Parts: sequence; C-alpha cells; structure tokens
Amino acid sequence: MSEEKSYMQIGKYILGFYSVMVVIGIALYLLCGCSSINKKFGLDDDNMIEELFEDLIEQKTGLDIDLSPGSKE
Repeated sequence: MSEEKSYMQIGKYILGFYSVMVVIGIALYLLCGCSSINKKFGLDDDNMIEELFEDLIEQKTGLDIDLSPGSKE
C-alpha cells in the first residue's frame, strides 16, 4: 500500500513539473509573439509581461537578462 502511495506522489510531482513547463512554454510563445507585433507597429521591443519575468529572474538568480528576441544582451 505504501509503495502505491509513493508512486502516486511521484506522479503528482511529474504532473506538476510538466504543468510548470507548459506555462513557461506558453509564456515564451506569448513573449515572442508580442515582440514581433511590437516590431511591426514600430513600438519598443519590451512589454509588461517580459519585464515582469526579467525582474523575477533577477530577484531569484541575481542575473540581469533581457528576454527580448532582438536584444544584444
């Protein structure tokens, strides 16, 4: 019985991991899509969601990165 319970826990962790990966994938897709739309209309390459992710990454890792596809950083 306990072995079955541990398999269920492992399954929950795997499902959680894949859920996070899907959310990250969707966010990256939206970020790149926003960048190309901004470029078409002559707007800045940054958007609010991208800046929020950059700030979050900097807070967690200390790395100052730019997620804009056209960025030279």
